Amino acid sequence: MKKSTLVIKYLTLIVILFIPIVYITSFNAGSIETFPGLGHDYMGCHDDTISLSIDGTVDLTLKEDEDIIGGTTFEVIATIVGFSEAAGELVVLGFSSARGHNEYFEFDPGYNGAVSVDSSGNAAAEEFSVTAPTSGGVFTITIDALSGGDGYETLNWTYGSLEITVIASSGGGIDVVTATIVGVIASVGTLIIVSALTVKYIVTRRRFIQEV
Repeated sequence: MKKSTLVIKYLTLIVILFIPIVYITSFNAGSIETFPGLGHDYMGCHDDTISLSIDGTVDLTLKEDEDIIGGTTFEVIATIVGFSEAAGELVVLGFSSARGHNEYFEFDPGYNGAVSVDSSGNAAAEEFSVTAPTSGGVFTITIDALSGGDGYETLNWTYGSLEITVIASSGGGIDVVTATIVGVIASVGTLIIVSALTVKYIVTRRRFIQEV
């Protein structure tokens, strides 16, 4: 076999084997900062007080009135109302894994972002995609809105919650923890295979050069 053909063969195989690793590491799309609520210094980056809004709230509702089956994705709509403490500001609106039962759900990559609040403390509705856990039960998802930060005397905060009934999946799907374990095992296995093939290629290449 020609040297160039051998190189192309192994490079192609390595690229194919690395595809699962790229998918696994990019699927999660990162983690939102954990925000547990009052009595917290906002991850150590805000040394002053956190103040819960007097009149502000976040209305969190389902986009469609439908049964939520475990493992399926549904849409929720979040609307900031009366958050006068953040009037005219950009606020962070998103889902913290430390709030409610958020840890059991998966949120799309846009679950944490900047939202513009008008002079009345209101903001346009934001839509989020959420994937339910496979197990059934009654859960509460909570969304937080935060304004202020470094250089501000107070970090203003308001939130909204939504109780959701999830019907257990009949398909026997795997939950997030199981999927993560499987992903890690697949990644390690793939790395071992790639390493073995790389060593094999190096040995074969050396033999080829010596024979030439």
